[in-house]
Amino acid sequence: MHKILLVDDEPRQLRTLAAIIRRLRPHYEVSVAHSGREALHLTETYAFDAVVSDIRMPEMDGLELMEALFQRQYNALSILLTGYKDFEYARKAIGWGIMDYIVKPISRHALENLLERLDDRFSIASKEQNSMMRMAKQLDLSLPVYQTHLLNKWIQGRLNGEEREGLAEIIPLDGAGIIGHLEYERPSGAERIDEQLQKRLENHSIPGIKSVYGFRLDGANNKLGFVFLLHLRPPAPFMLGNMARTLDEWIAEAEDDTGRTIQIGLSEKFDPLFDNIEKCNGQAEIALARGFYEPDNRTVIYRETTPVLDAIPDWHEVESRIADAIKKSDAHKWSRAINDCMARLRLSLDRPPELIKHEMAHMLVRVAKSLIRSYSDERFAGLEKEIRASVMACMNGHQLRIRSKRAIERVADVYAYGTTDPAEEYVRQCLSYVDERYTQELSLEGIAAYFHFNSSYFSGLFKQRTGISLSAYITKRRMKEAKRLLLETDDSISDIAHHVGYKDASYFIRIFKRESGVSPYKFRHMNRLA
Repeated sequence: MHKILLVDDEPRQLRTLAAIIRRLRPHYEVSVAHSGREALHLTETYAFDAVVSDIRMPEMDGLELMEALFQRQYNALSILLTGYKDFEYARKAIGWGIMDYIVKPISRHALENLLERLDDRFSIASKEQNSMMRMAKQLDLSLPVYQTHLLNKWIQGRLNGEEREGLAEIIPLDGAGIIGHLEYERPSGAERIDEQLQKRLENHSIPGIKSVYGFRLDGANNKLGFVFLLHLRPPAPFMLGNMARTLDEWIAEAEDDTGRTIQIGLSEKFDPLFDNIEKCNGQAEIALARGFYEPDNRTVIYRETTPVLDAIPDWHEVESRIADAIKKSDAHKWSRAINDCMARLRLSLDRPPELIKHEMAHMLVRVAKSLIRSYSDERFAGLEKEIRASVMACMNGHQLRIRSKRAIERVADVYAYGTTDPAEEYVRQCLSYVDERYTQELSLEGIAAYFHFNSSYFSGLFKQRTGISLSAYITKRRMKEAKRLLLETDDSISDIAHHVGYKDASYFIRIFKRESGVSPYKFRHMNRLA
């Protein structure tokens, strides 16, 4: 299945184009984005085969999007939708590997021609990949890239006869087994730990399991697939619940060592596994997605359920409720709006978590855009990036609820102080400056210089307007984040110290104890027990 991303800021045109392509090419998986920034964010998560974008869009237009994808060496075919007057402008894209330009309004004939050309390009790419894989097999069947390729094709039900023979040389294809999907937390800029987790689980002893084969899942940057093969003659009856409990223990140890949240979804047991692989893989994918709503269960086993079809929130209604609550400074109301939204999402069960996070982030950005007028375009872009990164990094519904409310609080603060006098605005900007950079080395002189003030005058102004000194506010902000990390993560005290801006962990511990009355370790222990 080929993945296509359509990008246009005109909702009606976007819906129409997506509907036509889905009808003409039902085997295409069509996704949509309403802006260049949204599209760029989606490409960080998904591997699209083609990106079709309008040129004329606000904030980030189609050319800026294509340039960004080119600079990142994103491997997708690029098509630009353009009006007749845009051709000179579109010439800037020469050298960026643009496959084609389509003139708007798009005729049915032009769209069919485009799809035919895409089919041809996809076919050529598939043949080239098959050729490379045959070469890899001839060189060494044990190459990890070839094994990963075969395992991904197998779980998708796309193996040919020759590939099945190759797979049989890697793993036995008879007998009973289970498929598992593993997802781990990968904050922006953090390194992948695929190989570390794969080897760790392959070497872990699981009751009733003879062997484990791990591999990176296609199109994902933080997900692994695992094949669990059962003993042909187990000494005791195999219990899937016992396996889940063993994996829960394994996850706890792995999270302690890596500092990353980990979730596993398991299929039911199938015998023989090979003949039921597509269904088995689908169950594992669904179970992993359901783990998003069950943060207390690190390993989720697939169960047949009947999802509530109308459980998807009315995002425009949620947006309206939150915006109205912010205007009235009603924190209880916007908190209830998020709680109601999450309660509905929990009923949807099989809705992909990535899609839910994307929809939530998009809604929160729309709220911010409708209310914030005092930010420059550059500064708002920074706020938008912060909101999206925070929401998309959520590993479960609990994190999504907390971070969504935190984003609303941020927007509410900006809205509340957006019409104050100039001095108040400078102080507000200073607060935002500290909030955005508290992990860095900060000083009164440096911040005053940034806002073009005398340091002595600025110090007095800040304390007059906030009631505390600038250095006290920086410490307060760092301690707030440190407490959050102590409660929501298993990061070491040293790592947390560095994260909140202290190079010396012992100094951080002294400051924390002075501000909180207890050491970081005791704070974590007392509150987690509570």
